[in-house]
Amino acid sequence: KQWYQRRVRGYPAVFFLFFLCYQTDTMSERQTIRITTKNHYNRKSFRVQPSDTMSLKHQVDWLQKMKQSMLWILLLFTSSFAERLGRQSGEQLYVETVDGFLQPDDFINNYMIPGKPVIFKGAAKSFPAFTKWTDEYFQASPHSVNHVVDVEEGKKENRDDQSRIMSLSDFVDIYRDEDIYCVSSLPPFLAADIPIYKPLNCPFVLDSLVKDMVMWYSSGGTKSVWHNDAYENINCLFRGKKELVLANRTETQEKVHIDNPEGGFSTVNVDDVDVNKYPGFKDTQFYNASMEPGDCLYIPWLWFHQVNSFGSNLAVNVWW
Repeated sequence: KQWYQRRVRGYPAVFFLFFLCYQTDTMSERQTIRITTKNHYNRKSFRVQPSDTMSLKHQVDWLQKMKQSMLWILLLFTSSFAERLGRQSGEQLYVETVDGFLQPDDFINNYMIPGKPVIFKGAAKSFPAFTKWTDEYFQASPHSVNHVVDVEEGKKENRDDQSRIMSLSDFVDIYRDEDIYCVSSLPPFLAADIPIYKPLNCPFVLDSLVKDMVMWYSSGGTKSVWHNDAYENINCLFRGKKELVLANRTETQEKVHIDNPEGGFSTVNVDDVDVNKYPGFKDTQFYNASMEPGDCLYIPWLWFHQVNSFGSNLAVNVWW
């Protein structure tokens, strides 16, 4: 029912625009345009009267410009029917938020073991990186000239595309003007600006489980594929905003479409999900998470998720 309401409530306006565009093809020699449209609520008529001083040629030009404008409006209007990933089911749930980091035992017992995501609001604001990490700070370091990072081509992720490498200094020079983003292991010379994430500050995690720390760096507008990771994950955001859509690994394992199971990702178009091709998404319970600078998000092992970034964006996640 909700899907029907989202898709159909705009159709009367669409039909009206089609009608208006059709009418302008046949009205070049008429001085009065009478248009009738009907919506859910009432019937309306209105009259468009070109100026009496307008020549026939000017009337034709006026009508053609009007038609072109209506076609652009129609294109924009109909594109809004695209169903982004996460909007296929009815009720929208939100990831729980707590203030700051939790103690390790609280986090492990209440979130990590049950596999429950959580946002640590403002937890990274005390990190040196939160205030120090500007483009100028990176450029001022002599290490940035020699340290190479992995750079992905295209902000909408495509795992068939090849990445390239360049120095961190070169990346900072060009990333605002090119369709690229950096996803690379945290450079060692920046590690001192990222203290141990408090929920992980216990021996059995630090001694044997931490796999990698990864830096995500872009000018915003990135869109990940629908995927899951084989590790536990805490992602801390230092710049920009992120919006994530998540789904529980145990509740939706058979519903979500993962056509590359060996890589743990899907080729579904995250901007416009075809529910006829992927009907399981209609029965998937999605969770939403919004991150602002200083927030950290715990994503449980194998939870499906898709990430969108906005504005100049810089984050570091730890996998364990």
